[in-house]
Amino acid sequence: MDPKIFITYSSKDQKVARTICTALENRGLICWISARNVKPGQNYQEQIVRAIRAARVMVLVFTANANNSNEIKKELALASQNNLVVIPVRIEDVAPNEAFAYEFATRQWIDLFEDWEKSISELVELIAAILDEPPAGDRAKAAPGLPGEAAAPAFVMAAAWPATKPAVPFIQRPATRWAMQAQPGQTLDIGGPRGSFIIPTTYDWHLLIADETGLPAIGRRLAELPAGTRVVVLGEVDGAADEIAFETKTNATITWAHRNGAAAGASDVLAKTLSTLKRPAGDYYAWVACESLTAKALRRQLIADHGANPKWTRAAGYWRRGVVAVHEVHDE
Repeated sequence: MDPKIFITYSSKDQKVARTICTALENRGLICWISARNVKPGQNYQEQIVRAIRAARVMVLVFTANANNSNEIKKELALASQNNLVVIPVRIEDVAPNEAFAYEFATRQWIDLFEDWEKSISELVELIAAILDEPPAGDRAKAAPGLPGEAAAPAFVMAAAWPATKPAVPFIQRPATRWAMQAQPGQTLDIGGPRGSFIIPTTYDWHLLIADETGLPAIGRRLAELPAGTRVVVLGEVDGAADEIAFETKTNATITWAHRNGAAAGASDVLAKTLSTLKRPAGDYYAWVACESLTAKALRRQLIADHGANPKWTRAAGYWRRGVVAVHEVHDE
């Protein structure tokens, strides 16, 4: 049986590629790696093509050397043609150059240089979940709503809210795979919030600020606060058509700030609207969730201009413009 995992790497990174191969195979995942699988006398290019055609997953060992490898670019093109899921794993803290930036735009990778054992376990879990899926050609039947054909490799992508139709097929972890097949009437149990962070309900009022990424959390907070609690909500969306309704028994005032076509994360509409926002008297808890630099600036504005108590003000960067896989808490 042909290996279903193809490892692509720069020839200068053969040692680390072999180490990754060994780590995966020690956990039961058989790989194809050119340093071992191309035998003496065999045509190297032919073996590469055959191995990619037989594989379902490509693990891209990404380093500074890989950043400048024309051979890896060719292998990525073959991955596209054969509908492989490509998982980039960074061995060094290096950003993709212009040639790779197009492929990696909005993609999420695994960093092996931060915590080797944890990251390898994450990689193994991800690959195992992918290989559990039907072959690429059958994914449209198995997962309603996904396009059947792909013009680019099916990279592992970070999820965003609100959901949009993906440009290419994507495979992620069990929760995403469940959501892809979910039907009306199915039950989903969600636990939380974790006990280490529970906001008291005894403040005179609450201020909740977010862009689209934080609106689900605001919805949950409005649903769980006691009836009659005074709440002021400031939400950022592109326009009036993007505003959403919240179900709540609180005494909530909802104000929307519209970007009106400006790029998300590059607008100051939240700051401008906050400066004129009517606020009740009394002690309040402030919660902010949006683009990271915007969240940090809003926290400073709340403390400096609106009398917010720093200990009662929590600002979180749910994402950062131009960067993937970011979640930051701003306490200072």
